[in-house]
Parts: sequence; C-alpha cells; structure tokens
Amino acid sequence: LLGAYIHASSCIYFLLPGLLLYSIDGCTRLRSSLQKDRVLSVIIEESGYITVTVSTSKAASAKPGQFMRVNFPAVSRVEFHPWTLVRSDAQEATFMFAPNAKTNEWSTRVAELLYSWKKGNAGPSVHLQGPFGKETALCSPDVLNSSDMMLFYVAGTGVAASVAALRHILASRPDLRVRVCWVSRTEEMARLSHLREWLSNTTAVSVELYSTRPPADAHEFITADGDALACADKAEDPLLLGTGVTTRHGRPKLGDVLQRAVLPMAETREEAVRVAVFVCGPLQFTKDAVREASLFGRSHATCVTVQLDTESFAL
Repeated sequence: LLGAYIHASSCIYFLLPGLLLYSIDGCTRLRSSLQKDRVLSVIIEESGYITVTVSTSKAASAKPGQFMRVNFPAVSRVEFHPWTLVRSDAQEATFMFAPNAKTNEWSTRVAELLYSWKKGNAGPSVHLQGPFGKETALCSPDVLNSSDMMLFYVAGTGVAASVAALRHILASRPDLRVRVCWVSRTEEMARLSHLREWLSNTTAVSVELYSTRPPADAHEFITADGDALACADKAEDPLLLGTGVTTRHGRPKLGDVLQRAVLPMAETREEAVRVAVFVCGPLQFTKDAVREASLFGRSHATCVTVQLDTESFAL
C-alpha cells in the first residue's frame, strides 16, 4: 500500500472502499467470536443430512428463507459458511446441511465434530452472524393471500428454506393447496425429520420425492419424467405405506410438475389459477426451472398465472 501510494498517490482512493469493507467484515467476525453459542442437539438423518439446533437468541427475528453465517472454532477460527434456517425462535436456531464427500472440506470436518460429540457433555461452541438474506416471497402477505396454490421445487439442502416457509404459510392459510417437489442424491428422503408431519394424506401438502442416485436394482438409470419412472419407484418403505408418497428416480422438469399440479384445478375454474412457485437449488437447476416456468406460463397464459421466486446456491 505504501509503495502504491508513493508511485501513484491517487490509487489510494480506489483502494479505500475495499479496505473499508474488509475492515467492517473483520470487526463483525471479531464481535461474533466474542459471543459464543452452543450446539443444543444433533440429528443424524438417515438420508445423510445433519440437523443441528443451536441455543441462541440471534435468530429471534429471522424470517423464512433467511440464512446465518456459521463458524465452528474447533474446526476453523476464520471460516464462516451460510446455513439456511429451518426453524428459529427466541431461544433456538435449527439448520440442516449435507457433509461434502471431500475429506478436508469444512462441512466434512464439522460433521466429524458433531459425530464425535457425546450427549451429556457441553455442545460444541458456535459463532453465528445474521440472519441475512431476503424473506421467501411466497410468505409475503400479498402473495400469500392472492395465491390459489403454491409449489416448492427444490434440490438438496434447498428443502431447508421450504420447510421454514411451509410452516409460516400453513399457519396463515392451513387449507391452501401446497405441493413440495424435492430432488436429492439420497435414497432415504422420506425419512427426513422435517418432512414427517406432511407425509400424511390428511394434510393439505402433497410431497413428491425424486432421488438422482441410480437405484441398485435398476438396469438403466432413467432421468426423464413420466410413467417410465414407475419401474424405479420405491414404495415398500414402511414409513411411506398409506401416505401416497413414493420416491422416484431422476429429476423431473418443472413444467411437467406444474402441468400435473395446476392444470386439473384450472379445468374446474373460470378464472385463471394463480400459482406461486419457489425454486431453490444449484445454479443450473435454477436456470432450468426458470426456463420451464416461463414456457409453461406462456403456453397456458389464459388459465394459469405463475409467480416465480428463485434462490440459487451460488452466493
């Protein structure tokens, strides 16, 4: 910096904004490191995901769809990573994450720390920043009160934001028709603790589960949507029996999901069906969904109105 100032004194003005932001970030991290919270409970989901509940009051004002930056000092003193809130109140904050397959990756080391924690001992310390981000648009009063149906089309840990939004939506409009379409690499999706309450046929929520992991007993991995997926359906799980929920293999197109969910309702109404769609997942998954939603909206403009809210993993 000194050399740059000596050779071109005016360049310091271009460096100041970046230095200011870097200083603010450093001060924020230092403040967070002095306010330690602790892990209250851990659920090792059969699906491979890990649910972590932290004892904290920092998420008391959090809204559905927001995230917090999380740091485990025992893993790294400087690394903070964004975790979406699954549930929060004045005393606790619950997150869900998927460990990375790479041995030295941060989430893998966090998972190892949580695996080794023995109940009865003090939970691992955690530093939290936030909450940050926008509220899921589907939870806003305007969208919530004007929609005839809501659809959550999510991949991987994108289901975390959907769970938080679902609780808020159903608390306000318990009879609203809601469909959740979750795509993941795991086989045991129906055993995720956060989805259990909505797997029953008696709820207003319809759940569709799609695993992108090739089935062990399948001769050919089918990625297209439709009737061809029936050979790869998994309905023998006792948890699924009587619920009408099956785990299919492949990734469905959003346009096909909309057609199955929305058009039957549109056929019985004179006015257009207003459907709000939330998409959360990897960048390409989100781009494909936006294109599919646009095509569906144009093709059925006379009977369906689609309002789209997207959230990509690419921060």
